[in-house]
Amino acid sequence: MRFEYPHKYYRGGYCLFTFTVGCGLHMLYTSPLQTHWKLVFLAVFTALFFSVRNFYLRSIRFLKSYSITVDSEGLEGLFRGQPYRYEKNQIRSIYYTREVVRFKLFHVIHIFTRDGGHLYFSNEILGFKRLRHLLLKSYPHLSYQVEHLLTDLTDPGEEQLYLAYLRNKD
Repeated sequence: MRFEYPHKYYRGGYCLFTFTVGCGLHMLYTSPLQTHWKLVFLAVFTALFFSVRNFYLRSIRFLKSYSITVDSEGLEGLFRGQPYRYEKNQIRSIYYTREVVRFKLFHVIHIFTRDGGHLYFSNEILGFKRLRHLLLKSYPHLSYQVEHLLTDLTDPGEEQLYLAYLRNKD
C-alpha cells in the first residue's frame, strides 16, 4: 500500500491562487483608474504572485519527494527525492515517537536499516494511522513505541540510546 504527503492539495491551492490573480488583473485593467496607479497595483500584484507561486512550487516539490510503499517483501519509495528499496531482513528497527519541532507536536515513524540508513515519516502523511498499524503488523518484533516526548531523533547514533531506554523500562 502506498502512502504519500498531500501535495495535491497544494496543487489545488496554486490553481485557485492563479485564478484569483487573473481575476484581479482583469478587474484592474477594466477599472477607471489613472495609468500610473494601475502600474503601482500591477507591480504589487506581480511581487505577491511570484512570492506565493514560489512557496507553492517549493511545497509541491518537497512533498512529492517523500513516499513509502509497504508490501510483503519490504519497503520502497522516495526519501528526499532518492528512491530506496529495503527487504524485510535489511530493516533493523522501527520507532513510533512523539516529537516537538518548532513548538509543534508531530507523531513520527523512524525506520533504521542495517546499512545505517534512516527514514522518517510524520503524521502529515496521508493514512498515517494505517501506515503505523501496517508496519506494526508486518514487523512486530522490530517495532517499538517510545512513550516519552522527544525533541529530536534524527541522528542514527541515538537509536542505541533509545533501545537501551526501552530495555531498561521493561
